[in-house]
Order: sequence, then structure tokens, then C-alpha cells
Amino acid sequence: MVTGGAAAYFKRFVRRFAEEVWRIGVDGRDATQITRNGAEFGVESADGESLYYARQGELWMENLRDGREEKMVAGMAGRNFMRGPDGIYFVLRRGDAAPAVERILADGRREVVLPAVGTPSDRIGAMALSPDRKWLLFERVDQSDSEVMVVTGLQ
Repeated sequence: MVTGGAAAYFKRFVRRFAEEVWRIGVDGRDATQITRNGAEFGVESADGESLYYARQGELWMENLRDGREEKMVAGMAGRNFMRGPDGIYFVLRRGDAAPAVERILADGRREVVLPAVGTPSDRIGAMALSPDRKWLLFERVDQSDSEVMVVTGLQ
């Protein structure tokens, strides 16, 4: 759940395999469905006029006044985005190149924050930005191993 001041946003299954973002007052009343076409992990813009959310590897924005949706980013790495004091930060998957961190400013312009994060095969997880915007913390998974175990002699 992500709070945005007077409201909190959460995802909820509305039908089998279909998630949507809902808003509920911090008093726990008046839950309202915000998105209608599939979404997860909603984050309200700093001015409270828009909701950013992930949908199938894309970053979308919905105007909270008129419900108009706009695709902001295709090729986002999972649902890796967050609101910072100066915009929406996200991880962009770039084919054979290493992922990059970019941000969308209030006027809609995009800026590169980190041109390359790790290697092309790395998965970038959760992010956090320091209040002074001098530090960006993120999870980088560079290896994923597993083993198959066989246990014999069971009774």
C-alpha cells in the first residue's frame, strides 16, 4: 500500500487474474476503484492530480480528474518505479544494453539519471531515493541459482 497524503493506494483483484488500483481514505472509509484496464502498484504524483501505475511492463499515468490514461514508458523493468521529490523514477529495460534509471519530470520531459545499471542480464528491484536526491538505493540481482535435491530412503 502506498500513501499519498489523505489517501492510500492498493491493488486488489477484481476478477480472476485481473488486478486494479484502488484508493481508500486514511480513515479506512470510501474505497474507490481508480483503474479499469489492469494495473498494480499505484503512486500518486506530487501535485495529487495523477496516478502512475505499472501494467505489463509499461508505466502508465491516469489523470485523477477525468480518468484519461496515457502510456508513459514502454519496456519498464517489471514494476520498478517510485515517486521522488522532482518526478517519477523508473528502471528502463533496453534490450542488449544494461538497464538505465530515468525520471519523468512534472512537465513530462524524461531525463536519464543513471545511464547503465549493472549488466544486461541483471534484474533491478526496489528503489529508494534520499531526501536530498544525492543517493539512489536499488536492488540488483546479478545471479539466480537453484538446485534440484533428491532425497532417498523415505519411509
